[in-house]
Amino acid sequence: MKFTDEQRLIVYMLSGVQQALKVQNELDPEFIQRVTARGDEWAILEKYPWLDQDGGDAPEFVVETRAILQAFRVVYRSLENLSEADLERVQSGTGRHVLVFDGFDGNNEADHYGAADLITKDAGRWPEFASLAVNSHHPTLHRYRVILDAVSEYQSANPGGLLSADQLIGVVDRVRQAQPD
Repeated sequence: MKFTDEQRLIVYMLSGVQQALKVQNELDPEFIQRVTARGDEWAILEKYPWLDQDGGDAPEFVVETRAILQAFRVVYRSLENLSEADLERVQSGTGRHVLVFDGFDGNNEADHYGAADLITKDAGRWPEFASLAVNSHHPTLHRYRVILDAVSEYQSANPGGLLSADQLIGVVDRVRQAQPD
């Protein structure tokens, strides 16, 4: 969803009228005003996907942020379902730090940072990451993209399934190999 300037003004004003008249419905006028004023109309469909009648396209950084959050959901749920011995095996060495979602760098990954904040906090999707969608103060996208690729590859054979300890170790190894020298 992308508004013209005229549409943005109309939506902003109508949500203000809804708020002033205290009209109660499923739409949050404060949220709509906030994202409309910032030009983040895509976030309206994140919070209210039932409004998406024409399959509106979100910006690429939003699509990638969603995919990263989903990959970390798979990683975290997979870790939760491991035995203690397998968990220790996965988290030995740098594995403990590699498989952690640290947020995004607010300076150099601002689009992803803003998208994660809107998606998790305002739109309520991936709520388990709402407290983690913070400014990492260091670049994270390179590592997240490697994790996303590895998780996607492992899940291609078992869509929606959890990863095994060996697969999680494979994710960690791929991140280690991809680190710049």
